[in-house]
Amino acid sequence: MIIGFKYNSIYYIGLLLAISGYFASAGSVMGHSGPKMEIDHQEFDFGIIPGDCKVEFRTWIRSTGSVDLEIADIKTGCACISSYADKEVLAPGDSAEVVFRWMVRDTAGTTAKQVFVFSNAGSGVAKIGMTAMIGGFGEAERVQVVPDRISSLPGRTLSREWTLKLNNKFGETCTINPVMTGKGITLAVPDSVLAGETGAIHLEVEQESVDQPLETSFTIEVGSGSGFSRRITVPVAIGNFGHKPTYVRTLGKN
Repeated sequence: MIIGFKYNSIYYIGLLLAISGYFASAGSVMGHSGPKMEIDHQEFDFGIIPGDCKVEFRTWIRSTGSVDLEIADIKTGCACISSYADKEVLAPGDSAEVVFRWMVRDTAGTTAKQVFVFSNAGSGVAKIGMTAMIGGFGEAERVQVVPDRISSLPGRTLSREWTLKLNNKFGETCTINPVMTGKGITLAVPDSVLAGETGAIHLEVEQESVDQPLETSFTIEVGSGSGFSRRITVPVAIGNFGHKPTYVRTLGKN
């Protein structure tokens, strides 16, 4: 009887351990279930931009949880920033592109803005930050893009192709990397520009964007082997904006 009790005890203890392990595992899985949101870029630096223009930043929101992610609202906190998300509900594994357009006033200096994404994810509110150095290029700037903006106003012949100059006043070769290209345009930049020389940046307006007003921008990053780094954003405004409606925040709507 003593031996039987011993083996039965071992059996029941093993069974209890197995059951408790199962529920611990299930609890762990359940703890990671539910909606979850990840944002590709939660900080974006436009670098140098001219005043009185509109620039664009695009990022992706990804649903990485086990149930649908619902984007409830995007609050910019400033009438100068508008946003557009192409989806409100994201199934697990799905993603949505979010576009932010910032109307920059003619005020020189470094400035920062924040927007907030509200969702049903456990994290609650996600913050996205944007910074810029407003005022264009000074004479002492070691790298300059000329012109500092592209615009085609009513009455002028509309061009689909533009060439900008990148003047390298730095004392060494600079590398050029595109960081962000707005919708409706394609961009071609040189890999590098030698010290004291000028490189060409080619921009083309996509065909479907030719017959309608287009406001966007592109951002490049210029760097050197000595550690110099500078971002530059060039706004692009083509068409007649005199009678267009005010661009407001929308979710899943044009």
